[in-house]
Amino acid sequence: MDANLKEVGNANCIQKWTAGPDWFRTILTQGSLAKEALDAIRSLQSEDFNNGHAIRPWSFQGFKGMASGSVRWGVRDWRLLWESSGDLTPFTMTRLQKYVGLGKRIDLQLTLDFSSSLPSFGMQCLKRRTRTTRRQTSAGRLVGVSKRTDGLWCGTVGRRTHPRYWRVYDKGIESGDAPKGRKWRLELETKGTLAEDLCKLGMEALTEPSFSAKYCVSSWKTEGFSWPVSFAGDDMRTLELRRRPPSPAAHLLMWAYRTVSPTAQRLLTVFTVEEVLDAFGLTDVATSRRKKNA
Repeated sequence: MDANLKEVGNANCIQKWTAGPDWFRTILTQGSLAKEALDAIRSLQSEDFNNGHAIRPWSFQGFKGMASGSVRWGVRDWRLLWESSGDLTPFTMTRLQKYVGLGKRIDLQLTLDFSSSLPSFGMQCLKRRTRTTRRQTSAGRLVGVSKRTDGLWCGTVGRRTHPRYWRVYDKGIESGDAPKGRKWRLELETKGTLAEDLCKLGMEALTEPSFSAKYCVSSWKTEGFSWPVSFAGDDMRTLELRRRPPSPAAHLLMWAYRTVSPTAQRLLTVFTVEEVLDAFGLTDVATSRRKKNA
């Protein structure tokens, strides 16, 4: 256990803590680098196969490829997506650190093992802090609590589609390796520009356990929630959400070719040209060349 992590105001001491990335997804757009990356990924999957892991077809949002125990990959429109999740994520990120492009999803986690049961730890975490924080949770922020019949308690903050989504839950019950209330996990799921900016910090920082632990705690506290245990020293400065700049016109045109054009073709099998033009708001600038009796 790191001496910098100390238990505060509770007779139950922390026996052990672990932290690190729990999910990492990136997309490479450089053709030459993507080819080199795919060779490295296939080599890693070959090792997985030799270690008894199956290799199976895999697809995600149009990306198609293969999945094994440590990594999943897919190709779409000359772009390569690869991702890893679970305990092997730091290992995979380290092995493939030369082949990181745009960060698409990064989850960080901190897991605490207590010497005795703390069944109310999750609810303590969801309490509002009294002092002013840099990023207060808005009134519309979703906070939810769910319980399973096996005793699993899970608290969530935010929406899954938002760039920042939280879970605090009984990891011991979820994984089946600890009694109720003995093992708790705080998990931050990031997407969008937040994942992009986290990715730019580099694999060395993201795979360092103390970074993930401090980042999770500091970011959780800036959301306006309590944290029953703390790190000695100052809180870590966390990343703010960054607004994405408007897409360049060329990107919008390419999106129209890939997405709008196929949609329009399908619509024309059901509706007239005039109806489709009206749906896209083009009746003032375009007309059908088909004859009225066609």
